[in-house]
Amino acid sequence: MFVDLHVHTDCSDGVYSPEEVTEKAACAGLSVISLTDHDTVAAYDGTHRLNPDIRIIPGIEMSSEYADGDVHILGYYIDTKNEDIAEMPELASTVTSMPAYTSKALVIDTSPIEKEISNIISHNGQL
Repeated sequence: MFVDLHVHTDCSDGVYSPEEVTEKAACAGLSVISLTDHDTVAAYDGTHRLNPDIRIIPGIEMSSEYADGDVHILGYYIDTKNEDIAEMPELASTVTSMPAYTSKALVIDTSPIEKEISNIISHNGQL
């Protein structure tokens, strides 16, 4: 089983449409992908025909800054219909304005991803 949890489409800085990405992923033998475009969930807006043979974990890559550098935060299992996520520049600014002590360590609950991968493995890659 092959998985790629950091894939961009032309909804941000990728080259291919969400349709093309999922088709290429299926042809390449991937079982699971996450479309993690920069600061947008446009790939999940319902206007794209995503390949049904690929398990897609909803994701995003949030852009922010810390200590005069760019910080990219990957988020998985997000609610792509959440209206607040559509306002990513405002959300990213809240991450930027976090106090320095909270910005030094970002704790991410990976249990949903680990559970999903465990479920896929236990079913021999069958979803």
